[in-house]
Amino acid sequence: MSRPTKERIYEAVAHYLEKESLFIVEVVWSNKDDITVSIDSMESVAIWQCEEVSRLIERELEKSLENFSITVTSHGLSSPFKMVEHYQKNLTREIEIILKSGEKFKATLLSANQDSISIEREVKRTKKGGPQEFEIEQLEYKDIKSAQLVIKFK
Repeated sequence: MSRPTKERIYEAVAHYLEKESLFIVEVVWSNKDDITVSIDSMESVAIWQCEEVSRLIERELEKSLENFSITVTSHGLSSPFKMVEHYQKNLTREIEIILKSGEKFKATLLSANQDSISIEREVKRTKKGGPQEFEIEQLEYKDIKSAQLVIKFK
């Protein structure tokens, strides 16, 4: 039997992921066969869902690997966005963006499509104590170095 690949991992869990409305964010496979799989959904990911994905992958890998470790995690709230779905699930929320130009700012995420996002951010006031002003901008993903949710505790 041939050595498993990331694609085989995707295939092994595809039906389950679809049924549970989950998706794989990334698969990291070390040279020592330590495999970490990050999953997410448009809602939330329960620990039992991570366990089930782990079992499905383990069954697939047991066919061709003797020694391996598998870790399945949910994509954390404080993790940078990696997929369009991360932007889409956080519409109307405040995010922190770092552009490839180095500019860093916070903005409200208004919309997200396959190529870009629309945000609303505060414009620097021209007069101290002047009225707060906002502008809407369109940013292409290719110009974004990283973005993540701003977590607020109340």
